[in-house]
Amino acid sequence: DPGDPSYPAIEEDGEIMGVEEASLEDLIEKISGSFSSEQNGEMFENLAESIKDLKNIMDTISAQDEKIAEIVTNFDDFSRNLVAVTETLEAIVDKINVGSGTLSALLNDEQMRIELQETVSSIKQSAISLQDTLGPVEQMRFEWNYTGRYNSLQSVYRNDVGVLITPRKGKFYYLGVANLANSSEPTDNNPSNTMNKLEALLGYRFDKFEIYGGVMRAEGGLGVGYSFFEPTWAPKRTLQVHVNVYSMGRKVDDGKKTAPIVDADLRVGFLKWLYGGVLIEDAAYKAGVTPYIKIQLDDQDIARMLGIVGIAASAAK
Repeated sequence: DPGDPSYPAIEEDGEIMGVEEASLEDLIEKISGSFSSEQNGEMFENLAESIKDLKNIMDTISAQDEKIAEIVTNFDDFSRNLVAVTETLEAIVDKINVGSGTLSALLNDEQMRIELQETVSSIKQSAISLQDTLGPVEQMRFEWNYTGRYNSLQSVYRNDVGVLITPRKGKFYYLGVANLANSSEPTDNNPSNTMNKLEALLGYRFDKFEIYGGVMRAEGGLGVGYSFFEPTWAPKRTLQVHVNVYSMGRKVDDGKKTAPIVDADLRVGFLKWLYGGVLIEDAAYKAGVTPYIKIQLDDQDIARMLGIVGIAASAAK
C-alpha cells in the first residue's frame, strides 16, 4: 500500500511498521469476495486453486534443491573441462602447424611429404619385383629328391640326390648330384656313369608337357617330359615319360663317330612321395635297363622361411 500522498516522504534509513503478510491465496480470496458477481467470484476461486497447484509444484522443486544444485555443479565442471580440452587441442594444432617435430614436418614440409611418397612407392615396387622374381610365397614348392637305381651294365647301384624348386606352377629349377658315391669307384668312359656329377636345370611346364635344359651329369643337355593323366605340376603324376639328351660331343668306337647319350625314362607314381620306374640308359648306342625308385618329399617350411628372408632382404635395400 503506497500510503496517503498527503504524508511526508520516508527519510533515509527510516522504518515502516508492517503487518503480517497475507498469502497469495488469501489475497485472491479477499479480492474475489469483493466482487458481487457470482461469475467473477467463480473465476477467482479457480485462479486460487491454480495458484495452490503451482505452489505445490514449487514446493516439490524446492525439496530437490540439493540434487538440482549438484546437477548444475556437474554441468559447470563439465563446461570448464570442455574449455580446457578445447584449449589443449588448439595448443596441439598450433604446435603441429608451427612446431619442428616429426609430425609437424610430415604435415607441413612439402619436401618431406614428397620423400615419404617416394619411399612408399619404392617399397611397393620392391615387393612387386620380389613377387615377379620368386612368385607368391604360398605357391613356392621345395621337393627333396632321392633316386636309387641299379645299373645293369655295370651291376652296381647308383644314387642321385637333389632339390626341385618350383617358384610357380609353370617354372622349376633343379639342383643336385648324380651318381653320388666314392669317386674312386671304377666306371666306364660313359659320362652318365662317372661319379659325383653336378646337375643344374631350368624347366618350364605346360599342362601335361614340360621341357628343361642345363647341366646333366656335368654335360650340357636338354630334356622333355609328358604326364599322361595329371598336369606336370601336380603333386603326384600317375604315369610319366621323360627323354634326356646330353653329352652331344661324346666320341664312341675309338673316336670314329659321335653319339650323344639318350636316356628314356618310364615312371609310375604310387604315392605323392613314392615313384618307381625303368630307365633305358644310352638308348641310342649301348642300351642298358636300369630299374629305380624315387622318393620326393615336399618341404613347405623351407618355402615359408625363404619367403620371410626374401621380404626382409627387400626391405633392407
